[in-house]
Amino acid sequence: MIFVGSVPDQDLPEFYALCDIFVLLNREEPSGDVKGFGMVFLEASASGKAVIGGRSGGATEAVLHGTSGLSVDPYNVEEVAQRLKELLLNPALREQHGRAGALRARADFSWESRARRIREVCVEVLSGRD
Repeated sequence: MIFVGSVPDQDLPEFYALCDIFVLLNREEPSGDVKGFGMVFLEASASGKAVIGGRSGGATEAVLHGTSGLSVDPYNVEEVAQRLKELLLNPALREQHGRAGALRARADFSWESRARRIREVCVEVLSGRD
C-alpha cells in the first residue's frame, strides 16, 4: 500500500490508472469549513476506480454509498479500516463500484448533462416555478 499525498494536477490521470482504490477522508474542519462538491471523487470514478470518501460536505453527493464507492465517518478509524479491507479483499465488489462510478460520472456529470440540467433550471425559473 502506498500513500502518495498531494499529486500535481497534470499527473492525476496516471495515478488514477495505477491505483486500486481512491481514498480521501475529507471531513469538516474545526473552523466549520467543508469540502465542496468533491470533483476528485468523480475524477477517480470516471477512471473506473472504487472510491472511499468521508461522509461530509459535497462528497456525499459525489460518492453514492454502496454504488460507486463507500462513504465513511472520517474520524472512525475502525470503520475506515473495515471499509478499506472490504474493498481490498473483494476485487469483484471493487470492480463493480468502479464500473458503476464510471458510468455515473460520464452520464450524470458530462458537459452535455450539466448543460441540460442548467437549461432545465432556467426554464423552471423563467416559468415561475420554484
